[in-house]
Amino acid sequence: MATIVLAAGGTGGHLFPALAIADQIRLLAPAIDLVFVGTPDHLEARMVPAAGYRFVAIAATGLPRRPGPEIVRFAWLLARGVWKARRLLADVSPAAVVGCGAYVSVPAMLAARMARIPTYVAESNGHPGLANRLIGRMADRIAVALPGTERFFPADKAICLGNPIRADFTRLDRDQARQELGFAPTGKVLLVTGGSLGARSLNEAFAVARDGVLARPDWSILHIAGPNEVAGVAQEAGAVQVGEGVYEGAGGRYRLMGFCDRMPAAIVAADLLVSRSGATTVSEIAAAGRPAIFVPLAINPDQMANARFMADRQAAALVPNDQARTALGPAIAGLIDSPDRLGRMSAASAILGRPDAARDIALDVLRLARLVG
Repeated sequence: MATIVLAAGGTGGHLFPALAIADQIRLLAPAIDLVFVGTPDHLEARMVPAAGYRFVAIAATGLPRRPGPEIVRFAWLLARGVWKARRLLADVSPAAVVGCGAYVSVPAMLAARMARIPTYVAESNGHPGLANRLIGRMADRIAVALPGTERFFPADKAICLGNPIRADFTRLDRDQARQELGFAPTGKVLLVTGGSLGARSLNEAFAVARDGVLARPDWSILHIAGPNEVAGVAQEAGAVQVGEGVYEGAGGRYRLMGFCDRMPAAIVAADLLVSRSGATTVSEIAAAGRPAIFVPLAINPDQMANARFMADRQAAALVPNDQARTALGPAIAGLIDSPDRLGRMSAASAILGRPDAARDIALDVLRLARLVG
């Protein structure tokens, strides 16, 4: 039986594209065994086994920004990670190794190159991170999500195929999504999310804008605050706990969650989103054809590049993180009071969506592995 190894994790932005690719490979070639490599203390350790795939944990960390004692730990973990990855590759003899970003991709891809196994990089961001820029130089094939990102990689290896997203986005409609989440089919829903880990500054900025949204009786809010932030946000908002990590306020029109494992439904159910602009989130919003206000993480050039790509094409609005406390409320009000503009943004977003990206990349990986013609 042929095997393909996928290395991804750290955050949902790296993990979810990898899972989408794996799901499509499983559909296209059910006999292929799929093995994931990830870190032991992040989302992948729980979500990969839950999705039905074998998971192998390898500890990894990023290159320190400044010289110091941490460089020793980095070098030790990298060497140990490469050694563990080489043992795994020798055990499963994969036809290809796919890296979807995050630090754990580096030892897996280095081990694959040492073993002369074909390597594939799936880059989700408009501005690639350090891990993918490094392994992209040694990869056999690179798929990028946004036009123009090819310039960061060897020209003869890179191709723009879009960002892989979960198949749920093509199966759900708005009414189904709302029913799944317990929202009424009528009225409007604003989704606020800082990503799988949450975002304190975004939560604080939205606290200033929240009451203005709830003053409009036809609007409800689904706020995904992050598992470490939700209790504090609930206390500030006066929301009452109704389940594990779930709170409600404003007569049920404000629903607060620490983490949502039904993000496709949450995005499809929304009429407007306020969000960080990680690559997976941006691609999923576009695939669903939803308008958004992006508040990019200030220190992350990837997120700014992703947000500008959407804003420049009139599919989203952009609020800088350092202006969010004062600018987010007016930005939300300006859009929810302008249904025509929301409609135009939604149409522009849908045009940019690439719902077939996961299938296209899966086929490309299978061709590189010489498992299809």
